[in-house]
Amino acid sequence: MAAPEDSARGCRERAEADLRRADDDMPANARQVLQASARHWFARAELLERLETSFATRSADGPEGD
Repeated sequence: MAAPEDSARGCRERAEADLRRADDDMPANARQVLQASARHWFARAELLERLETSFATRSADGPEGD
């Protein structure tokens, strides 16, 4: 079974969790680290979505050379 961070959905969940934690009362530098982490998780989610779409398109097109 794949790790949650290996799917776009899992990455978005981690990003949202980081943003929720960043809303807590904490030092500014800790908040900035969590916000940066969330941006990176969102970017990874977008990348994985593009890859998933590309793979689905290739699969639907069938094998090349037929």
